[in-house]
Amino acid sequence: MSTIEYAIRQTTDQVREAGVIPNIPTQPLGYEDAQKFLEALPSDMEVNQTWRGALPITYHYGGALTDGK
Repeated sequence: MSTIEYAIRQTTDQVREAGVIPNIPTQPLGYEDAQKFLEALPSDMEVNQTWRGALPITYHYGGALTDGK
């Protein structure tokens, strides 16, 4: 893979200062994977209707993943 000579290169610190990279590491995931995670959260506390997303599940808050991790 060749580099592009005119590409702007910045250090990680420069990018962080510009607010391009979040301070909390994140990983995008698709809705199918998100649904699996959300379904695995056991809780009796159902979220308010205005907080719910579009996945066909009952949204909860609190609790931990069913495998204890």
